[in-house]
Amino acid sequence: MADPYRVIISPEALVDVVRTAAWWREHRPAAPRLFQDDLDAALMLIGVHPEVGVRARSRRIGAARVVQLQRSRYRVFYQVLQRTREVLVVYLRHGSRRPLKLDR
Repeated sequence: MADPYRVIISPEALVDVVRTAAWWREHRPAAPRLFQDDLDAALMLIGVHPEVGVRARSRRIGAARVVQLQRSRYRVFYQVLQRTREVLVVYLRHGSRRPLKLDR
């Protein structure tokens, strides 16, 4: 098995991650780490299996892949950089929001 890809979160996506994690801790006292645990599991998965996400393309994010977090229902959009063996998280969005217009 090949080494996992390095997972990088873009500055824009990191802002969303930090805001979402803070909101979750404040508003979900029964499971304050659920979002963070869900995200951590997804980042480990896409680092090992970067092709797991569904292909997506939009004007906002360009060509990317998307995985949905199982319990918190957020979607993580990421790009696979084959040459450098990196996965770049470019966008985070809750699954109940109006979907992005995707160019498939």
